[in-house]
Amino acid sequence: VPEPLAAGVPDMRPVRLLERFDEALDAAAEHALVADGAWVRDQVAAIVDVRSRVADEAAELGALAVGAGLNHDDLHPWNLLRPTSPGRPPKAIDWGDAVVAHPFSVLLVPLRARRVRDDREPGLVALRRAYLGPWADVAPRSELLRAADLACRLGSIVRAHAWLRVLDATRAAEAERAELTRRTSALVETGTTPRRPTSAELVPLLWLRNLALPSPLGVPTLQG
Repeated sequence: VPEPLAAGVPDMRPVRLLERFDEALDAAAEHALVADGAWVRDQVAAIVDVRSRVADEAAELGALAVGAGLNHDDLHPWNLLRPTSPGRPPKAIDWGDAVVAHPFSVLLVPLRARRVRDDREPGLVALRRAYLGPWADVAPRSELLRAADLACRLGSIVRAHAWLRVLDATRAAEAERAELTRRTSALVETGTTPRRPTSAELVPLLWLRNLALPSPLGVPTLQG
């Protein structure tokens, strides 16, 4: 993975996840604190409580047989193009959320997308089984399943960072527009009335809040 890291692709390898957790929590809280502070403080407290577990699970994931690689990390049906001919695989588009991470963390988004359409557990198990198939000769199935569970849980950190990158870019654009408006109009009022956050500004915090749930999918740990 040296090439994508050197090119600036975000580093979300297991060895970096505790650091990324701390960064995401600070940034997510800062974005969300334009809302009711009491609610945000409650969420942050719940997330902080799982920090030691995040450290343990990231270390365990990093010690398992499957190494990190380039991940699409937003792999849902609307980011896949149908094959142009029989026998060819679909093509993934929209690599804007790509990261260097454990390859099983990419399962989080498609498993959640599948659950939105059909929350029957057998369908989720079949989807995960199909994805893990190519690694069958790398490690025992029990180890692959454990890695998938850990990667999906810790994948919430990766998703929080994806949203934070969007919010940072949005803030930069808003600041530029505000400065342009200030310079071109003497009629603009510059009050300091607090505003409520947009829904997007709460998303990173909610992704991190998943770390405190029994399962990142909202269903019991998948079996099989």
